[in-house]
Amino acid sequence: MRRLSKGWRNFIILVLILALGTGGAYALAPWIESLQFRWDYYNQAGWLQYINRMDAWFYHPVDYTTLDVTYTPTEQNLALYSNQVIDLGQGYFVTGLFGVSDWMMCVNVYGRKDTRDLVLLAQGSENSAYPQKESPSRYPWDALFGYRNLLPMAAPKTVENGEITLTVTFPNGESVTRTVPVSAEPLHPQPGEW
Repeated sequence: MRRLSKGWRNFIILVLILALGTGGAYALAPWIESLQFRWDYYNQAGWLQYINRMDAWFYHPVDYTTLDVTYTPTEQNLALYSNQVIDLGQGYFVTGLFGVSDWMMCVNVYGRKDTRDLVLLAQGSENSAYPQKESPSRYPWDALFGYRNLLPMAAPKTVENGEITLTVTFPNGESVTRTVPVSAEPLHPQPGEW
């Protein structure tokens, strides 16, 4: 049997390393996206520090028009945060969440497919002060082997047992419910500078 030359052996090893690395990155993409969410937005300590400032504000355009809605936190609200990766099904994952109870939250969704037509609704958000009740369709941006989309949506008025229940409607019309564990800390607004 003829032995492979050193150059061919190195080439085969390099191809195997690249294949394993690519496969590993694909399999770990939701967790990589969760790390990127924390880098791009907040970690739990950063969110709590920011939202407890007296001059903090949580802003998002309503229905993406020129009408802006701002919010100043009070002690009656909870700071919501999660960096758990939750499998929603059909190749979609929640990879992070931050927000304020009885107002709004931003949910980071990663999908192996386009996330534009995915609709999320938080149970218990029906009478939330935020006027938009479900996540709007929004153009996603590319992530590693998929898409990510930061969805602003109404937050539940309260959080029971450290969980938020989401009703997920997939682009094909199927609906499921999923539970997202969250940290729900009472707000203690502090004077601060901007």
